Amino acid sequence: MEVETVADEMDAEAPKYSFDSLCAFPEDARAWDALLREAKPDTGPFAKFWALLLASDVADGARLCNFGACDALGRPACGPRLFLRECFARLWNAIRTVQRPFCRVAVAGGPGVGKTMFMAYCLLRLSKADPAPLIALDLGHGKAMRFIRGPDVRRVSDPDAIEELLECRSCVYLSDGVPPRDCCGRAIYFAADGRAAPAAFHGLLCRRLFLPPWTLDEMQICGILCHPDVPESEIRRCFALFGGRAGVVFPHARRAEALIETRRAIRSSDVEGVLEAAEEWCVGGGLGQGDRVLVSVPGPDFGSVSCGFHSQYVADEWVRAAARDRAAGLWGAVAGGRGEACGGVVESAWEAAAHNLLPGRRWVARGLASGGEVVLNMLGVSMEWTPGNCWPMVDVEERRYYRPDCKALFSVDALYVVPPQVHVFKMTAGREIDVNAAGIIKVVDHVKERLPHHLGWAVNLHFVAPEGCGLGAPQRYITRSGKNYDVKNTMLEKVNQYVLEVGQADFERHLSQGGSGEAGRHWALK
Repeated sequence: MEVETVADEMDAEAPKYSFDSLCAFPEDARAWDALLREAKPDTGPFAKFWALLLASDVADGARLCNFGACDALGRPACGPRLFLRECFARLWNAIRTVQRPFCRVAVAGGPGVGKTMFMAYCLLRLSKADPAPLIALDLGHGKAMRFIRGPDVRRVSDPDAIEELLECRSCVYLSDGVPPRDCCGRAIYFAADGRAAPAAFHGLLCRRLFLPPWTLDEMQICGILCHPDVPESEIRRCFALFGGRAGVVFPHARRAEALIETRRAIRSSDVEGVLEAAEEWCVGGGLGQGDRVLVSVPGPDFGSVSCGFHSQYVADEWVRAAARDRAAGLWGAVAGGRGEACGGVVESAWEAAAHNLLPGRRWVARGLASGGEVVLNMLGVSMEWTPGNCWPMVDVEERRYYRPDCKALFSVDALYVVPPQVHVFKMTAGREIDVNAAGIIKVVDHVKERLPHHLGWAVNLHFVAPEGCGLGAPQRYITRSGKNYDVKNTMLEKVNQYVLEVGQADFERHLSQGGSGEAGRHWALK
């Protein structure tokens, strides 16, 4: 991929602007002086990180990647010098094209693409400006924010003080992976996960930043952080789609090497090689405690492997399961969770399998905690449910997933199948599904819809509660509340309890009499 060519073309067309021209307006200075009197200096991990950062060499970023302490989130910081010297510098130049003193920057993307490291680089460059602007840094840790001017760092938690400082005309607001406050057309986004097709880029970025789908129409896309296997043609299409002129695209060099090794190991069925490559990938990507492992294993004719890290599960077990699935001819994604509802911006099993789930292919999602597996049937892909499986429940707009040990029914909503790729786009009204006594889920209906940004098959799977379980019949257990969808765990408990009390025989009789859908609508497993 000729990143240089794409970036050079973008830079040549964009007007130049320098943060050096920022000036401290009188009202800004008064607000900062008041902050100095009221807020105590920050003495936490970030303050230590900032002190090291100020001693960094802007030219090659050597200190930025090798100071051996921690990044802004307190995790070990790592990264090749070339990556910082070339790629980050080009993204920084894209920011400088903004023709206004006030600026908002949000960095989004998949695990390990360099979000936090790029944010550190932005802090470093801003601190070298003369005069240095007021920097508002949002790391998503509660409601407190850090305000920086030169070497001074203040941690502010008072909402009124935060709002007043954010209104400063010389303020630069940086948001590292969390929704920016007061999203508006002035925001500039550096996004996102390059595994997504350009046609689905709009929906992907909106979901990652918790933005309404129309928001990006008013925003400027300055750059894209992507993985190294994204073709240049797709990059150009993506920029054309959003009219981005100052865009810069770069891969993660360390991940590119691990990606090649992982592909080799998978194609040769070398399980130990897969484990070593995956471990190197996780470490090289700067991932740590709390991140989640999702391994997407493609076949020899497909071009991507997706890998993250979840410290709660042993990585080699995840990769071994994926390797076994591939050896058995399954196109798989390892999936799991913590057993409880887990909120936040997390990658679902669907996104990990975005490159795999194609019409005519068998797909398996394995929940290691219970040892069960699911093989889905979507437009010709086999669908199967094994009792006892721990299926990850996905709430796309809320970006939460759930793992109910449900022996009756579960739900996935709105998969937009866009050949040659599948991507979770957004929730829509669903269609009922049937579950027979053997636990085989059958799609009752699927429709073809014209989507907002592309054409594709919409397969809507929705939970329908059986009669007698206290939920009414039929009733979807995912209910709409305003713009969001709320998953009711109490309903899952009632369904589980109902199945346990009634028993499999009675449940089978219930289905045969037309409960939860018309009798005889169960499709045979292909």
